[in-house]
Amino acid sequence: MPKTSNCLIFHSGLRTDEKFNVKTVKSAMMKPVKNSSFLSNKETNTIRDNCYPKVVFLGTGSAIPNNYRNVSCILVETRKDHFLMLDCGEGSLDQLLHLYGDAAGQVLINIKAVFISHQHTDHHMGLTSLLLARETAFGKHGLAVENLFIVCTGFQAYLMARYHVQVQSVLQHTVFINSKSLVEGAAQLELEQTKIALTNADNGQTTNGKL
Repeated sequence: MPKTSNCLIFHSGLRTDEKFNVKTVKSAMMKPVKNSSFLSNKETNTIRDNCYPKVVFLGTGSAIPNNYRNVSCILVETRKDHFLMLDCGEGSLDQLLHLYGDAAGQVLINIKAVFISHQHTDHHMGLTSLLLARETAFGKHGLAVENLFIVCTGFQAYLMARYHVQVQSVLQHTVFINSKSLVEGAAQLELEQTKIALTNADNGQTTNGKL
């Protein structure tokens, strides 16, 4: 089995002296990586299918989308049929539908959480469309709708709640997690681990081979 570091299938192919333009980028993206030539199509597909996490960039643009780059959205498949979405700018649902086609419904029902990095609209304006499409996907598959965890700021949660009450019901199967709690929780965990390490050191014990 070849090393995973040699299993990239596509690359940009851009040279530093080349002029950056859309035609050059589109052409370069279709060139196979040279060091993957020893892999058969079957081997390549096997590696791709069994390698996690898988990261799909549905949008990498800034506040204004263009013909080739939508606004921010990254889909991460952490393990088979378990997805996490990082940001959900306007048009993210369309990108997902375009990429996955008939399998998009299966992806939607397996998105477990959405993380909104901050309150700029190009990072969350696609969230309501995603929530509605997710509800529809569960219905088409004859499944009870599972809760979706949304990690965001408290103010973002407030804005979503106002939309839910005054405009359209979209939050009936959602659970909000304040992103601030992740930072506080990480700090608390680090403090507890430090205390344990110091206690072990005082007792002459080791942790992972270190005092």
